[in-house]
Amino acid sequence: QELINPIPDPPISDGSFCYPTEQSGVPSQLDAAVAALESNNVGLISISLGANDIFTCGFAPNPEECVTTLLERLVVNLTTILTTLTNGASAPTPIIAMVPYNPFLAFYLSDVPQEQALVPASILSTVALQTTATQVYSQFQVPVVSGNDVFDGLNNSTLTVVEDGIPQNVFNICMYTGMCEETESGYVLKSTELRDIHPTPEGYEKLGVAHFELVDELLM
Repeated sequence: QELINPIPDPPISDGSFCYPTEQSGVPSQLDAAVAALESNNVGLISISLGANDIFTCGFAPNPEECVTTLLERLVVNLTTILTTLTNGASAPTPIIAMVPYNPFLAFYLSDVPQEQALVPASILSTVALQTTATQVYSQFQVPVVSGNDVFDGLNNSTLTVVEDGIPQNVFNICMYTGMCEETESGYVLKSTELRDIHPTPEGYEKLGVAHFELVDELLM
C-alpha cells in the first residue's frame, strides 16, 4: 500500500486558495473577503484555516522543524488576515474561528508503518496549531471553535470490545470524517484514493452545532 498525502488540492471558488498571491487573475481569498465586506452588509465572518499549513509536515523529512517553521508563518499570515478583515469592514463585524481537528488519527488503523508513525506526530502538531492559532485569535478577541474538542480528538481511552477496542478519538474521527469505512467487524481505513479528511454530513452537523452555540454566545 502506497503512502500518499491524503490532502487534495482545494478548488478555486470565489477566491483562489492561495494566500496572499493571485492565481490565474483570481484575487486571493483575503482580497475577495475585503471586497465582500466593502460591498455587502456582512453580519458575521467565520474563519477556518491552519490545516493545510501544518498537516503536510507529517510527510516532511523533518516534521518537527516543518511544524515550527509553518506555525511561525501562520502567526504572521493570521495576524495579517485578522488585521485586514477588521480594518476592511465599514462597520464592526463579529468574527468567529475554527481550529482544525486531526484526521490523521485514522492512521491508527493502518498497516503501513509510515502512516502509523503519523499518529503521535499529528497529535503534537494539532495541539501546537490549536495553541498557536488560539493565541493569535485571542489578541483580536475572536472566539474559537476547536475541531479537536468537538471530535474529542485527545481522548485516547480505549473503547469496549463492542466498539472495536480502538481509542475513542480514532473511533470519532472515523465516524465524523471520510477517512474510514464501516464494516461488519468495525471501522477500517479506506484505500488511499478514497480517503477524505473532510467531515461526513454527521461531522459537519456536529461542527455546525458548535458554531451556532458560539454565535449564540456572541449575541447574548
